[in-house]
Amino acid sequence: MFALRIFMLSWQFSRFAGRLYFQELNHNAGNEILVKNEAKIEGRLHGEQVEPEQPDNMFQRLIYMLLIAIMISVAQTVLGVATFVQFVVMLASNKQPNERLADFGTDLGIWIAKAARFQTAASNVKPWPWTELD
Repeated sequence: MFALRIFMLSWQFSRFAGRLYFQELNHNAGNEILVKNEAKIEGRLHGEQVEPEQPDNMFQRLIYMLLIAIMISVAQTVLGVATFVQFVVMLASNKQPNERLADFGTDLGIWIAKAARFQTAASNVKPWPWTELD
């Protein structure tokens, strides 16, 4: 009986140690991917953008700002729906997110950031559909 307990404890310890090892491997691989993704996003957000030769007059800028404000509102609704769908996907697939949906969320976030930069006059570059989406 004592030998069985020792065996069970050693088996549980080895499983625990194995999980820690593989979590560390996955964590390190995840960090490398995260750093690459952050560099890619940083480039898309703050990378070279072609500023217009002449800034819009104030009335044109007001029209663009109103249109972009409506588009941001729609984007927030789409983000909410995508968030809910991703949560359901993760519930159904043992906490594994849908990569395409995650990438879509990243692209949507970058678009919202570019739109916010135009709205707050941090940039004169209008977001998609007036410029390339990236």
